[in-house]
Amino acid sequence: VTADFEAALQSPVPSFDGKYIAVINALGLSIRLTVNGDEIQSYVLPPGFAHSCRFIRWYPTRAGEATTGSDWNNVSHDSGRSSQLLLADDAKIVVYDVTKPQAYAEITGATSLTKLASIDFGYTPDEIIVLSDFGWKLQIWSLTTKRAVEIKDPKSVASSYSYRPRTGHLALLTRPAAHDFLLIMAPDSHEILSTWELATIDARGVKYSPDVWQEEIGPSLGRRYAEARQPAVSPSQEHFPTSKEKLVGVGPMKFNVDGTLLASKSSATPSTVWIHSLETGRTLTALIHHSPITLLRWHHAIHDLLLLQCATPEPTVYLWKANWPNPRIYNLPLKAPMGQSKASWLSSTENTISFMLSNANQTAIERLTLDGETTNWQGDGNGLGPEAMFDEGNSLDLSPVRSSGDGAYPNETTTLGLSTQLGHSLDIEDTFQFRRHGQAVT
Repeated sequence: VTADFEAALQSPVPSFDGKYIAVINALGLSIRLTVNGDEIQSYVLPPGFAHSCRFIRWYPTRAGEATTGSDWNNVSHDSGRSSQLLLADDAKIVVYDVTKPQAYAEITGATSLTKLASIDFGYTPDEIIVLSDFGWKLQIWSLTTKRAVEIKDPKSVASSYSYRPRTGHLALLTRPAAHDFLLIMAPDSHEILSTWELATIDARGVKYSPDVWQEEIGPSLGRRYAEARQPAVSPSQEHFPTSKEKLVGVGPMKFNVDGTLLASKSSATPSTVWIHSLETGRTLTALIHHSPITLLRWHHAIHDLLLLQCATPEPTVYLWKANWPNPRIYNLPLKAPMGQSKASWLSSTENTISFMLSNANQTAIERLTLDGETTNWQGDGNGLGPEAMFDEGNSLDLSPVRSSGDGAYPNETTTLGLSTQLGHSLDIEDTFQFRRHGQAVT
């Protein structure tokens, strides 16, 4: 393997999942497995192309983050095509799929008067973005239609564009005259949806933030998460004057059960939780709330499920799960006066998720489906069911739990609220506010 790599005409380039290595040598393009160095595919390149090739780009394979032209550790929304790569010089672009014995596509004449400043895959593996030198034009080539959309006067930096996570909207910086402009373009068609003149002298880059969710409070204290409008600003310490002292630094920080996710809170913005992927080294989302976060607790078995509480007078619990379309807020039937309440995970089944919220005199238990929907659970015969509701001193309150996980204000569904005198204290934490990243920020 070492001898073959020494014969390479330029540095070998690994794929984003670390499975393949692309090597250009005098014989052509060689694709090798990283596990054992075996060659699985070889391609004969056009005459002179091995020496003139300036770019080798793999299609990214990671999902859930924003894609920018300058950062190739970003997202893939089509992991089934992660075996695709492109080679390019100033006259020709050749696309390969390592599962196929021949070139997948070829583009000629992408530039004529200038050199290529940068080239990348777009939001999908069937899109190629070509940025000409000197900011002359930007082209978005479709390998499906074999046509290109051309935008004049883009900013001549590789970070001049960014794709919105999950939707594929394209944000692009342009400078047609003496001012910077930001364009928002639709997926697939690349129709221009919005244009803004920027109050910048020379914008150097644009990037969509991760999904950001923000807590909203509606009529009758109904709570829900909604995508935050941009620019999104997290409330600072000064917004919460009841704090006894000004804190500095980051904390608490909570790792999930398998060590792949980290939830953190900064003292500077005490109502915001940041959730990070330790596998990609990137922020997945931010959750912004109306009150400081008091508790962060990962589930003991479901690795991507996070429970939060905030310093609110209402009996409210917040949940985030990576594959839910939005985070959820649950109002449990604890009666006033509340006092200090704390939430805790309970044992779950293969089809349900359970947690409880308690204060000095009351406990409410909630069971959810794996999608976060409330269930009509009525107890399990162990003193936590309707049969105990008339026992003196241990009465059950079958009040509804309100869930606002569907993006609308809560609809009431029946669940179990248990009132009981606790003989022990619960060691739990509190925390929460939620925002979803998804807008261009210069």
